[in-house]
Amino acid sequence: MSATRLVLRAKGMPDEVLQVVFWSVIVSHTDRKRVDAFLQRSKRCGFCPPDLSWFDELLEDADSTLFHKVAADSRHVLHQLLPLL
Repeated sequence: MSATRLVLRAKGMPDEVLQVVFWSVIVSHTDRKRVDAFLQRSKRCGFCPPDLSWFDELLEDADSTLFHKVAADSRHVLHQLLPLL
């Protein structure tokens, strides 16, 4: 059993939650590496621009764009979830 699993289990985390942590951390990291590899192959083949950002950067840009749209529109369904400044 891994040290991380022992620590999380010692903190009282049930197996179901450990599995959620696994999927959200390990599998998402693996998937990102696969997407980056796919983007690299696509660049070499000329299917996308050679200066296309890495997948993590594309995700950060999309997150930032969404956040700014939500913050700017008080009628947006997610706006009420933002902290008061």
